Order: sequence, then C-alpha cells, then structure tokens
Amino acid sequence: MRPTEQGRNVIVKREPSGVCTDLNPQPFNARTRAHEYGGGDYIVDGGTIYFSNFEDQRLYRQSASSEPQPITPVSEMRYADGCVDKQRQRLICVREDHSIRDSEAVSTIVSLSLEDKTTAPGTRGRQ
Repeated sequence: MRPTEQGRNVIVKREPSGVCTDLNPQPFNARTRAHEYGGGDYIVDGGTIYFSNFEDQRLYRQSASSEPQPITPVSEMRYADGCVDKQRQRLICVREDHSIRDSEAVSTIVSLSLEDKTTAPGTRGRQ
C-alpha cells in the first residue's frame, strides 16, 4: 500500500539480489471490493499477473512487458480469490454481482477462459 499515492496497492516483484520492481503501473490499484473487506485481489502464474483493479473492479491480465489488459467487461461485478486451472486454461474466481439495487450481492464461482489472449469486450467462459 502506498500512502503517498492515495493508498494505491502495488504488486511488487523482489529479485534474489534484493532489487524491487513495481509490476502494476499507475493508476492501476490491485485491490478488490469483493466481500466488502476485500478478498484475494491478484494471482501470478507463469509470469502473468491477473488482478482486480480497485477503480473499476474489472479483472486484468498483465504479462511481463505489457500494459494491463481487461479480461472482464465494465459491469457491477466484483472479482476476488482467483486460482489458475492450467489443465483447462481458465481462471476460477469468486464473482459478486451488485447489479440488483437494494438487494444483497449474489456470489458465484465463475471460470474465465485464458486461451483468448486478446482484450475481451466481455466475460468469457462458464459463469
């Protein structure tokens, strides 16, 4: 957490030599509002980071030398607690649906395909 950046959460890689590198660039803030207190907001798999961005609550994919790319659409959904299923090439996570006003959020376990490496206009995979 970076107090000097309005509390932005940064994913940091520490090399064996002790050198630290910020991975998610500004203004990306690796933080989720799922479960209200925040759940697991990122996972790293094979050099690729999947994280929930606090501002829009979308999931993003970021490879070593690329900018974060959204893998979920703009919506009233929140994502947390991801894990990668390598065998089926999918990300499994909790999705909270906040689209129905004046009611409790609905939590669902969803899977998102990781096979399509392009920026997605919508959520892919089974939900």
